[in-house]
Amino acid sequence: MPSCRDRLTNTLRRDRTHSVHPARFPWPRYLHRVSPVGERFLDSEADGPVTDAGVVPRAAGRRFPDAGTHAKLVLTALFWGGTFVVGRLSAQDIEPYAGAFLRFAMASSLLLVVLWKTERRALRVRRRDMTKLALLGVSGAVLYNAFFFKGLQTVTAGRAAVIVALNPSLIALLSARLYHDRLSGTRVVGLLLSLLGALVVISSGKPLDLLREGIGQGDGYILGCVGSWVAYTLLGKAVMARLSPLASVTWSSVIGTAGLAGLALHEGIIGHITAYPPRVWLSSVYLAVFGTVFGFVWFYQGIRVLGATRAGVYINFVPASSVLMGCMLLHEPLSSSLITGLLLVTVGVTFTNATRNTPSPPARHHPQAWPSPP
Repeated sequence: MPSCRDRLTNTLRRDRTHSVHPARFPWPRYLHRVSPVGERFLDSEADGPVTDAGVVPRAAGRRFPDAGTHAKLVLTALFWGGTFVVGRLSAQDIEPYAGAFLRFAMASSLLLVVLWKTERRALRVRRRDMTKLALLGVSGAVLYNAFFFKGLQTVTAGRAAVIVALNPSLIALLSARLYHDRLSGTRVVGLLLSLLGALVVISSGKPLDLLREGIGQGDGYILGCVGSWVAYTLLGKAVMARLSPLASVTWSSVIGTAGLAGLALHEGIIGHITAYPPRVWLSSVYLAVFGTVFGFVWFYQGIRVLGATRAGVYINFVPASSVLMGCMLLHEPLSSSLITGLLLVTVGVTFTNATRNTPSPPARHHPQAWPSPP
């Protein structure tokens, strides 16, 4: 006969699966007080049913546990790498704010459906959270995408992706300053390598020339992407203390769409909308569906199953996939400076994301858990 502890654990598991969303109940702490078994299966999606002997790992009979999750994270990295290629294509035929508006009008509609299906209570937003969500919308939707489309008018997709890969390093640096997060020696080395890699790419292999010639306008816009996404991520840490990641991204996208609508109207989107070629519409669908919705949802599924550290490793593949796709699809040249910068940035991001083998804090309180800019 199952013990009292096992009956309680099975009841809590059933409630967790069918009624209560895990983001809205402090499961690990509560179950830790009730049962030493409870915290174990809630920290890992690979655990199976509870028996008299305890928790039976679901992956015990499977050769490749969590293979589906890893496959989704690989696809997510490819989706995000492809956003630079697709953005480069559409940036030649559409105004920056109009392109950003089409993307987020589609993405916000889909995210609202996902939010309604999974976190219906999050459809209500408290008034005191609106200011922070508005700041997220301005930094993550309006500013980032305006810089994104303006920069890709003149900067190649691979070059832009390598520069934007500075984000994790700068986020780690500013998190240490603002939130007193630990900045280890390994992370400092990663930060320096990432900065050096970006300088190599921006200067075409001659960093000292930047002192004489300065940064080009297109590269300046892409650096604007970096600054706006760093602000979005650090603001998101405060917002996610109260809201789930899905709710935060959904409502910031909705607010950002409203702001982009006015700017797109100022650019004359109504008069130009019928003249946009099919590739603009296809690009907008890709950026909304794959770059924003699928990328976000699958990335956070990976965080829930594998943890923020293991899921975050896949972000390292974004610049490499973008460089390769730009070369194959857009016939962009692979210069030695681009390859060198890509290697430096990839190693730097890997060092920046490196942590000790200790339990990670929940994703909604961890700035590194925010996905790479789509």
